[in-house]
Amino acid sequence: MAAVNGAYAALGVNDYYSRYWVTSSTHASDGSYTRLSATSDRGVIIHLNDANMLTSNRYNIAVWGAVWQAINRANAVIDNVPDINMDATVKARVLGEAKFLRALTYFNMVRRWGDVPLILNETATSDINELQVSRDSASKVYIQIQKDLSEAITDLPYYSTYGSSDVGRASKEAAQGLLAKVQLYLKDFPNAKTNAIAVINSPSGFDLMPDPRDNYWMGNYSVDNNVESIFEVQYNDVNGHQIGNNFEPNSSGYGPGQWGTIIGSLWFFNKFDDNDKRKEATWLTEYPAPSGDSIIQWYENRYPVPHINKYRDPDNKLDMTYNIKVLRFADVLLMAAEATNETDGPANAYQYVDRVRERAGLTKLEDTPGGLTKEQLRDSIYLEF
Repeated sequence: MAAVNGAYAALGVNDYYSRYWVTSSTHASDGSYTRLSATSDRGVIIHLNDANMLTSNRYNIAVWGAVWQAINRANAVIDNVPDINMDATVKARVLGEAKFLRALTYFNMVRRWGDVPLILNETATSDINELQVSRDSASKVYIQIQKDLSEAITDLPYYSTYGSSDVGRASKEAAQGLLAKVQLYLKDFPNAKTNAIAVINSPSGFDLMPDPRDNYWMGNYSVDNNVESIFEVQYNDVNGHQIGNNFEPNSSGYGPGQWGTIIGSLWFFNKFDDNDKRKEATWLTEYPAPSGDSIIQWYENRYPVPHINKYRDPDNKLDMTYNIKVLRFADVLLMAAEATNETDGPANAYQYVDRVRERAGLTKLEDTPGGLTKEQLRDSIYLEF
């Protein structure tokens, strides 16, 4: 148990999900860019605008080191737990958790770097530079990811069977949902559909929260481990993170750091319908000035774009304790919609994407006059992601 808990903890270190992974992954998208110049102390982030994987970039160096620690800890569990004399059901579950964590990390790695070393046994060091191993093909890595997740699905319990002391552990649905996402990347639409729908029909009863904001740190209700959450990286008062440093408006007087390193893309901001509840949840367009006697609006600020709201916790001046969401029910609904549309066409796919749109306050795609073609619905689903 201590070993598998250590494998979970490896996700939450500062160089992995805690800041660098989320920051660089967000920044490689079309949704944001850096306000910094290339000569700034943190100007290395500008490389990520174009998803440049420079070996000199300290964000890349940090994540590259952290993921191998996560892999090695999972491998230690998988290598050593089978020989321990313990309850067979718990043993199978622990091994399933480790396989899920290994698959999750390799999935992150193969999407970011392509070919990577495939290490499946514990090593004396997690320093990949010391190991001096060659890279394996991305296709081989994907085969192992699917193998790990398939075995995890067999051995992991349903989410709803965990007690309060085990909140945050990988569940059967987490493995099914992650495998569905992997299969979408591989365009294995029939199996992606099967796994996504299995999560939707799970006895654990996952559902959408009433408001999109409830999944972000400025939510109105229980943000962490709520009914929409399938897997999250867990944080607390002892083990926090500082993601907000990069997203809190520069010198705003709120939250930790207030670097404002990453700001929104006006192109992406304008993709949101004005009636979409996710627009206000995702974007920060105004906030009280530190003096408290005025409101700073994004078009009046020195950065002529909105800030990103979802990673903010303005009341927290030190480390943030909100969890980082890896897989949500809305994500699974959209995966089911995409896979169903590709295999069966729009008719049976509308139900999944429209649940997400209705929660956002938007009209159902199924009600589009004349209906949508497969290609049109595909584009619409991509936009919802």
